[in-house]
Amino acid sequence: MLVTTGCSFVWGDELEGYDQNPPTHWKHTFTHKLAEHLGVKYNNMGSCGASNHKIFRDLSMWFNGKAPKWIYKQDGKLATPENTTHMVVLWSAWQREELPFAIDKSVEDDFNIMRFEGITQYSPIRVDTVGYFDEKLRETIKDWYIVNKHNRRYLQQQLPYMIAVQTMCKAHNIKLLQGCFHDVMWRDVVAVMLDKEPLWKDHNKLLSDMVGCLEPYSRIGLSKHRTIHNFCTHRNIDGQPERDLLPYGHPNEITQTHYAEYLKELFESEYRETVERPF
Repeated sequence: MLVTTGCSFVWGDELEGYDQNPPTHWKHTFTHKLAEHLGVKYNNMGSCGASNHKIFRDLSMWFNGKAPKWIYKQDGKLATPENTTHMVVLWSAWQREELPFAIDKSVEDDFNIMRFEGITQYSPIRVDTVGYFDEKLRETIKDWYIVNKHNRRYLQQQLPYMIAVQTMCKAHNIKLLQGCFHDVMWRDVVAVMLDKEPLWKDHNKLLSDMVGCLEPYSRIGLSKHRTIHNFCTHRNIDGQPERDLLPYGHPNEITQTHYAEYLKELFESEYRETVERPF
């Protein structure tokens, strides 16, 4: 089976049928199309607005037999570490955060913010949209983002998530592709590494070593391979003008189709079987 996870780009926000109850858009996602290429069934664990903390927590629980109850299971079959052959993890923006917040379900519905396990996901541009954050909390969060604007804290915390998922997939013999959903994430890394302040030398070495721990198949958008957002923004260079972003910034169906083809080729190239030569 194939398991994919990430944020709205993986879930398939804005695709036809995404706003139905239950959603009927799954056949338009790259997950569905990639599974067809691979000849396997799939589970989609993506969720809109997900921070990397949530993505890692969901995966950690899944590897320990606790699959999220909201996971989309094609044909109702649950993927497990034992029956999963392929996995794609498209990590979200480093700056996304989360906060456990006790509110009634009716409040969730009023503000139309997807929540799981009582945890609110937010990002710098969405702080003001979470109406149940009072003014003091909102200003505290904004101040926190100012203090961490160089992204170092996010990288030192989240690069180990990628290393851990890589290690877990190796342990279960799962073919993994992972990396960024958006090119800006690598630009964030480069901006940090270009800071030559001597007092950052040890920290830069740590970040460099962590990136160095990632295999090529774990570095989509991290100086290797292409992100799904890249497929949209470079559509004209590729001669694919119909490949574009939808009104709220998510990949359209054609982009999803082409990215599924790209990931299929990436699986083939990264996990090409080696033929042993006779002595």
